[in-house]
Amino acid sequence: MDIATMTMATPYEVAEILARLDARGVDVRGVHSDRRASDATVTVGLRRRGDRVVAGRVVEAVLPYGWRKRVEAMVGAMRRARREPPAPTLGQRLARRCVSRALAEAPRRGLSLPVGCDVAKLRLVERSGGVSLVAGEWYHKYSSRAGTWRVGVAILHGRDDAGEWAIRVPASTRSVRAALAWATPADARRRIVAGDDWRRQGDLLLVRSRAGGWVDATGRPAPISDTELAEGYELGRHVVRRRADGTHQITHPEHRCMRVPAGGWRVYQLRQDSGASGGGD
Repeated sequence: MDIATMTMATPYEVAEILARLDARGVDVRGVHSDRRASDATVTVGLRRRGDRVVAGRVVEAVLPYGWRKRVEAMVGAMRRARREPPAPTLGQRLARRCVSRALAEAPRRGLSLPVGCDVAKLRLVERSGGVSLVAGEWYHKYSSRAGTWRVGVAILHGRDDAGEWAIRVPASTRSVRAALAWATPADARRRIVAGDDWRRQGDLLLVRSRAGGWVDATGRPAPISDTELAEGYELGRHVVRRRADGTHQITHPEHRCMRVPAGGWRVYQLRQDSGASGGGD
């Protein structure tokens, strides 16, 4: 057994040495205070096997009078610090909340999620303007025949006038801006960038039509006539009604009423689920 005697000048140094020995499995005993001692001395006996300590004990630790309680309190704090993980920071708590809220909202929206998806496998990629993008990748074994494949998912989550919403975007998406661009049809993006007026209510997007009249995303006349508008025409749960002044009013059970100026509009629907529509996951 190796015998070593160390002399230390402060209670913290003694506590650090004892805590390290305790962490390596050394039996810490024989610690006492002595009124005659001016410095702290710790005599340690270690039994080694190569470079690894397999047994040992503090043969004697002589501390100046009044040091013992301070050293014991410090050793106890160091032991607790090793056992207990550090408290998460504000940023870490925010990231966990964003991930948990996105994963909770996805099933409510009817989004398709890959197998093995849980909070532990997702992380917050970016948060911008109150909108969060969470994503994750993992390996999943489908069967002995199909083998193990890498699976990924990305969810865009936010809040609007109707409450929380979530859409599933391609798993390779790495920014909120790219996720919003994926959800918006390419033709609508080009028209908006060109300066055309636009309106949005939930997943319904209207862009001013230069040709006049209401048309669908392909440019063909939308099945909306003045008569149908006067009686009420439904686009999903969005109900369009024509007003006497020529404007249109679009209502939805969960969104605020939207007033659309008179004229022609092109109707689009924002994409919701990359997994269901083959959007590139």
